[in-house]
Amino acid sequence: MLALITNPVLIAGGTGLLIAQIAKIFTYRLWRGKWDISLLWSASGMPSSHTSFVMGAATMIGWQEGWGSPLFALSVIVSVIIMYDAMGVRRAVGDQAELLNYLMELRDTEDAYSHLLLERVGHTPPQVFFGAVLGILIGTILYHV
Repeated sequence: MLALITNPVLIAGGTGLLIAQIAKIFTYRLWRGKWDISLLWSASGMPSSHTSFVMGAATMIGWQEGWGSPLFALSVIVSVIIMYDAMGVRRAVGDQAELLNYLMELRDTEDAYSHLLLERVGHTPPQVFFGAVLGILIGTILYHV
């Protein structure tokens, strides 16, 4: 168990995730003018915590194992898949949920409101980009500390 909680790759990824989730509250406040603490456990928002998580871990792997190592290459491949999924599939799911919720509200029945779908599940390209930048910075800083 100690090996897990002291693993630099997991620490870099987890730190990226945590900082990105906290940052979502402040970026939302900056752009929308209000606080939303629920963003701490949101799967959407600026920056992408999924991206920050995988890029922090991949960056730490690159520093530790070498930028030409097969393990770093694999971590980059997995990171790209996760980022693509965040911008593509998960974002499309959120867009569809928004439309379905609108259609359910048109029914104007009590049952319609009890089945509303979660709309904030994906990311825009800028959210993913800044999540990647944050993850790379965190992985680099933690490696050099």
